[in-house]
Amino acid sequence: WIMPVMMFFIFKGMPAGLVLYWTIFNILSVIHQYYIQKHFKMKEAQ
Repeated sequence: WIMPVMMFFIFKGMPAGLVLYWTIFNILSVIHQYYIQKHFKMKEAQ
């Protein structure tokens, strides 16, 4: 859980658009990964 803290200090001086892009991209990546794992677990069960 140290990476978000590090990213805060790295992105602190950068434009807000870049930070917003990075945050949204990571949230969507987590959702995408969850969907893929759930999909393959359902296929293995069949």
